[in-house]
Amino acid sequence: MPVRTTYDAGAACWIDRISAEPAGAEAFYAALLGWEYAEEGGYRTARSAGELVAGFGTAPGRLEFWVVYLAAKDLDATAVRVVELGGTVVLAPVDAGDNGRLLLAADPAGTLVGFWQGRRADGVVLADESGAACRYELHVPETAAVAGFYAGLGADPAIRLVADPSGPAHWLVHFGVDSLVGAVRTALAAGARVTGYDDGSVRLLDARGARFALVATDVPASAA
Repeated sequence: MPVRTTYDAGAACWIDRISAEPAGAEAFYAALLGWEYAEEGGYRTARSAGELVAGFGTAPGRLEFWVVYLAAKDLDATAVRVVELGGTVVLAPVDAGDNGRLLLAADPAGTLVGFWQGRRADGVVLADESGAACRYELHVPETAAVAGFYAGLGADPAIRLVADPSGPAHWLVHFGVDSLVGAVRTALAAGARVTGYDDGSVRLLDARGARFALVATDVPASAA
């Protein structure tokens, strides 16, 4: 089981599913990935096989999306660098209980991205296997300015930038499954809709309209 306890600066280390109705989003991923949930200080966390895999947050309005957080070792310096690189600080560095501090920013394409400086556990504990996040893509209309932004922040080059003029900029988190065909059937039965296929993965909208993807865990990382 690929358990993670530390993350290098710039690595994708946490994900949040933001929804106007988190309970509905939680039910969908419980049916699809078998996640179980707990409340920790007013914040909902998801676990797979007993290990942390994601969080769920509430936001008003109709926007439904996933947010990816990058590990940071100096959050205050990161906030300054975000602005220098053409981004916007949405939420200045703030304590998140006893676990660490977080920063929310918008990149030059307007995509919400988080930064996390952990005091103990650095973020997602279970990764790169069935039931957990395996790949991260950022879909933007044009990649040049965004590439410079993330490179300037030392983002992990494994995070794939995809030129996608068909819609708004968004994160596309790929979740691992044992059987891609079976998982897609489960997702459709739970209210999802398939939007495309790419590199051994299936892109979908979940039951509340957030974009995500599924990939078989036996597909090598080089296929990303």
